[in-house]
Amino acid sequence: MVNKDFYRTMPKIDLHRHLEGSIRLSTLSEIASQQLPELVPDLVKRVKILADDPRTSGNFLSKFLTLRKFFISKEIIQRMVSECLEDAAADHLIYLELRFSANALSQGNPQKLEQVMSWVVESALLASQQFSLPISLLLLLNRHEALDFAARMVDCAVQFQSYGLLGLDLAGDEAQFSGLPFRQLLNKARNKGFLLTIHAGEWGGAENVAEAINILGANRIGHGVRIMEDDNVVELARKTQIPIEICLTSNIKSGIFDDIHQHPLPEMLRMGLNITINSDDPQILNINLSDELLLLNKVFDLSSEQISKLMGNAIDSSFLDPEKKAQLHENYSHKYQSWNSQS
Repeated sequence: MVNKDFYRTMPKIDLHRHLEGSIRLSTLSEIASQQLPELVPDLVKRVKILADDPRTSGNFLSKFLTLRKFFISKEIIQRMVSECLEDAAADHLIYLELRFSANALSQGNPQKLEQVMSWVVESALLASQQFSLPISLLLLLNRHEALDFAARMVDCAVQFQSYGLLGLDLAGDEAQFSGLPFRQLLNKARNKGFLLTIHAGEWGGAENVAEAINILGANRIGHGVRIMEDDNVVELARKTQIPIEICLTSNIKSGIFDDIHQHPLPEMLRMGLNITINSDDPQILNINLSDELLLLNKVFDLSSEQISKLMGNAIDSSFLDPEKKAQLHENYSHKYQSWNSQS
């Protein structure tokens, strides 16, 4: 029988997961009871999207405003990183690209940027070994951040490239804030060796995807679902084969679509777009990547072989170098064949 447990043991790759959206509720509850008692009474409603929540971008982003209050110390931040990797490994991920906001973790203190980056990198390296889960890190920049603050983050990040901080993610409210002011900074970052994913076509229109590809130089697109509003942008994505990081449950619970059956994933696949499947914010959404694979099968009737192809897309679309991609392909193939023979 195909159920969540069926996909839980399938080897998986996740390229679009936010650290801040991956913090265990049990950990938040413990910290709140000890250090943030004012958050205890309605904590669950403040950090998770519940059934009666409004399906809006504002409600979705409000969860992060509460979560930001928890980034109090090195011990807490490193615990959050370690538990995030432990949960990913328990869901049988074999590679994870984890993005984090140094702005949020430092609570907006420019003097702490380098420090919090070192905490995240250190904890990620240790947890990667402990849970046998290869990981790369992406530094998140928000469109609403001051450019000089974002530039300082990029400068701080350079020293951590050799420790797995491979890329940048331009995120934030694309409906209210253009990515164009970041063009020069992103070019500078690219020259320093960073790869780039851009949240586009999520809450903003297809034109933001075109902007991300043609002007900002994105290597991948985060979400990108509203690309279907413009045939020319669909063709651009098809021709360039730019990877699109799809996050199914997130797109529903943030109000982009009213129902999972409205999601354009099947049409995107039919049109030959380069699709990967990801979790986005598993703890806020109360999911893991296995849930997303189950949706692929139950809602969109994708077979295990078709889902495996999407995992292969994710490996090819990762920010790893060619040698490490080849190693990951080999590891995935071995684990998938073993899983498939037993399923």
